[in-house]
Amino acid sequence: MGEVDNTVKSWVEEMIERFRNSTKGISNKSLLLKEEDKLRLVKDIDFEAFRSLFLLVVNGVIDIDITIKRAEIRDSLEYKEWHKQVLKRDNYICQECGSNKHLEAHHIKPLKYFPELVVDLNNGQTLCNNCHRKTDSYGGKVIYKYGREYRKTA
Repeated sequence: MGEVDNTVKSWVEEMIERFRNSTKGISNKSLLLKEEDKLRLVKDIDFEAFRSLFLLVVNGVIDIDITIKRAEIRDSLEYKEWHKQVLKRDNYICQECGSNKHLEAHHIKPLKYFPELVVDLNNGQTLCNNCHRKTDSYGGKVIYKYGREYRKTA
């Protein structure tokens, strides 16, 4: 059964990565672009990955309500202050590789399962984007590592 789980996990991770990569240039500022530039951005979207992720949401594998709530939390002043404090505490250096480029604040215990720790400095770690992507809780990977039992055992 483990081999099937790993295959599914790899596939989901690939779909998430493909969709992220295909939408990198899109943001709220994209609304201000000229029509031809908007069309160029849309043509770059990986719709197969989007469809796959959409089906994961519809089938309950990815919880869209939590995804929306996470976005709201990340826009809050309290969260932005937590982010700054984590980077400052770690001297603006990735705690894995020592880089000082493309730094992010990583939740050691994932927000999805530990919302009460969202602004706890002890639950934060400064990582560069490359190291952050390698964590076992980055993006959709948290579903596979922690699952519903994580809160009970951690």
